[in-house]
Amino acid sequence: MKRRTIWMIGISLTVMAAMAFIIAGCGGSKAPSAKSGSNIGSNRTGEIVLTIDWGKSRVIPPSAVRVDVTITGDGLVNPIRDSIPRPQNQTVVTKVYPNLPVGFKRVTAEAKDNNNQTVAAGSGTTTLSEGQRTNLEIVMSEITARTVLVRTFRGKRQAPPDFIAFQDGDGPWQRIEPTITPQYALTVHAPDGRYGLAIVFVRPPEPDGTTEVEVNIIHATVNELSQINWVSEEAPPATTVTVSGTVSGLGSGEAALIAIGGAQFSVYPPYNTYSLQIPPGTYDLVAIKGSTQVWPPAANKMLIQRNVSVSGDTTINIDFNSPDAFDPENRNAVINGVLSGELAGGGVEFRSHNGTEIETGRNFEVPPPTIQFPFAGIPTAKQFGNDIHHLYAIAMSNGSRGIERYFKAPIDLSVTLPSPFGNASVRVAATTPYTRFTASWDAYSGAQAYFAQFGGRQMARRRLVSNPQLSRPKKQSRQAIQASSPFWFVGLSAGWLGGQTSYTLPDLSGLSGWNNSWGFPAGGQVPWEVGAVATNRTIQDFVNAELTPVDGLEFRIASKSGTVTISP
Repeated sequence: MKRRTIWMIGISLTVMAAMAFIIAGCGGSKAPSAKSGSNIGSNRTGEIVLTIDWGKSRVIPPSAVRVDVTITGDGLVNPIRDSIPRPQNQTVVTKVYPNLPVGFKRVTAEAKDNNNQTVAAGSGTTTLSEGQRTNLEIVMSEITARTVLVRTFRGKRQAPPDFIAFQDGDGPWQRIEPTITPQYALTVHAPDGRYGLAIVFVRPPEPDGTTEVEVNIIHATVNELSQINWVSEEAPPATTVTVSGTVSGLGSGEAALIAIGGAQFSVYPPYNTYSLQIPPGTYDLVAIKGSTQVWPPAANKMLIQRNVSVSGDTTINIDFNSPDAFDPENRNAVINGVLSGELAGGGVEFRSHNGTEIETGRNFEVPPPTIQFPFAGIPTAKQFGNDIHHLYAIAMSNGSRGIERYFKAPIDLSVTLPSPFGNASVRVAATTPYTRFTASWDAYSGAQAYFAQFGGRQMARRRLVSNPQLSRPKKQSRQAIQASSPFWFVGLSAGWLGGQTSYTLPDLSGLSGWNNSWGFPAGGQVPWEVGAVATNRTIQDFVNAELTPVDGLEFRIASKSGTVTISP
């Protein structure tokens, strides 16, 4: 899967003075009744008590006619929602929420006026212990609306999704009407800036009749991600053209690798021609030649032809003896930290300004604890625009550990794979109206985001927290994968999670345009992967790397994988 892209716009948030309080387990003049808590302690449950003092007009705005409460967290397949109206003959109202599953809980409160507008809101988190109450104070503040800008792409081409929905804070999901110009300015009223996004792409049927459905769920805060470019993998082109030609200038024991767009062709003497099929467009053509003792060939010459416009079948001959050919800057890469029993490998590719990708060095046949290989770098004097190098490495067992780095100037590199991910599990949370899963995991040190993905495209596609480079060799994997079931991806920022270490897929069945067949059918096993990402920059920089990678950005991914059985 092509990774996603998200970038940030500058929005300043002014934190207003506290205007309302909801106090759980303290304050108020009416204590909860013994009956309301009589079931505490059974089936590993706890309870929350909310006390609202409506008499403090300085605390809850006079225009508020009710407070809407939402409780989410561990053990709750669906959120608990409640509405507490302003009383007529009393100022203090106490509400008991008994028999809540133990574990992390988030309580969100919104004060609404007669027009159903939120005039103040706040949220708080707590962890319930078995048979216990917990004190939780929620400070409500004036709403300051913020905007998340969402754009959707198929490959590099901006295109509308088949379905898109939005969630403001912990509120209900709302469908957004897809537009021909797929740009959506979505307003977040939640005071903590939390929001959710659901984006579905349906690819045209494959020759065997299967249809690939890609369901993406993203949760973050506006402070972390305020602009989102969501990139789905490009659908197979309706038409392609052929770029072909001869290759000259190869010496004894030499071979060449030719790349344009996402296509590559290897040339071995005595054959001296190449042929690539690509969609019409504008590309950079990149070619390298070198010794056949390693692959990609240990480069000694390179050629780059910029802004090649291809509207029909085109002939481009390549001559490594031409004045335009140049010497690469050869460097070395070392990846440390491979563990015994892991399948590991890595490489370096060059990504040109117009999106051509070509591998310039790799090693997938090495013992632990290190991966070493030479690679050819493009001298900075020969670079243009967004040209950049990209290092990737992965080690796999019952999960994966990966590291990637973007860099412009060719340099010798030595990096270390991240520590293994802890425990993770997935269970079936509901089977109607479609199968939904709950993923749980151990907190990972330094994680800036977590992800969960479900379906047959395991390791081939990751959004918010990974990327396709880790599923090498990518050219063959993307061509070989055919979806016999949907693929779901969930990206969860650390700010949105707030310490929570579980997540249940949402029920979107009530929304117009949603198709329950996009869920997983009953019967059979579904592969899953749960993991975390940490970077040396912000998550905003990380997710932006799909279209505009940042020089020096390094990120590390660790995960666990398995399968979950859906009963017939």
